[in-house]
Amino acid sequence: MDTTHFDLISIIIPVYNTEKYLPQCLDSLIAQNHDNIEIICVNDASTDNSSTILHQYAQKDKRILVFDLPRNHGVGYVRNFAIEKAHGEYIGFVDSDDWACPNMFDTLLAQTKIFDADISFCNFYKSDSNNSSTKNTFNPLPWEKELFPQGFPFLWQCLIKKSFFTESQLSFPSLATGEDLAVIIPLFMYSHKIAHTDEALYHHRIDNPSITRKQNATYFGETIIGIESAIANIKNLNIWNQENQNIMNNLLIHVYLFSFFDIFVRFTSPPTQYLPELQQSLKKKFPSYRKTPAWKLRNLKQKFLLSLLIERGNIGMHTYNILRNIKKHFSVSKNKRYPL
Repeated sequence: MDTTHFDLISIIIPVYNTEKYLPQCLDSLIAQNHDNIEIICVNDASTDNSSTILHQYAQKDKRILVFDLPRNHGVGYVRNFAIEKAHGEYIGFVDSDDWACPNMFDTLLAQTKIFDADISFCNFYKSDSNNSSTKNTFNPLPWEKELFPQGFPFLWQCLIKKSFFTESQLSFPSLATGEDLAVIIPLFMYSHKIAHTDEALYHHRIDNPSITRKQNATYFGETIIGIESAIANIKNLNIWNQENQNIMNNLLIHVYLFSFFDIFVRFTSPPTQYLPELQQSLKKKFPSYRKTPAWKLRNLKQKFLLSLLIERGNIGMHTYNILRNIKKHFSVSKNKRYPL
């Protein structure tokens, strides 16, 4: 007898100023094939009509629970708050400007049952408001294959046992970006079994202008803090060993190297004032970074440009700017996710 439909799933949605996209998000969850769900919407002091939309939907569907926070706390706090309110045996996460396929949560739940998994996750589409969707493709780095052989998952791709959060005592840090890294990486390392489907069941919106809220000068430092928080959590879970240390160090060094170019690629006016801090931090924490796989996998052009930015200070930065202006769209990699 199939009993999966009896399992309650708590779906957590942090909401902040997404009135334009919120109805599509909520409609997609109301229409889930697995109907034994509670949809926990936490309005993080939105200044638009998001709260009104949430309460209108809650009046129509009793599965929708709305919590209005009096002041803005950030997505990390919101997720921690919502997990405490959750009654489900399983927890899923959805961003309020995204939407889910109707069979997303019944598919993920079935996988956790079949494989007795702590976590299950699916693939996703990169979608926009013109109904254009492209299935995500994953080109893993060597150390990612060890930890995430099916791809590095985002939180909103996953269905996780709530007891797993309680047992691990993990919580999200208060960061503008990278807060999910602090939790999802330790959870994957701590889990006994993980289930995965390559079927794309989630639509991640890529044309929301407010996404730029994460693309400010704090983006780089907070992503690094997120990974360092993950390392601290792994140690607290007593699963820190040489293998995990190698994986995390390579991931952290990769983010550092990625950040040097990303400062110039992501912004119209690059926040170059943050380069010295990145340079000093990388060289202090990883003085032998050139001997790691994160460095060695780069080609000669990439290593040359990185050497300019990391080792040559202001001279390297100005040289890089000259090269960048000569050829703005130089190709350092065919993989857009990893431009280095």
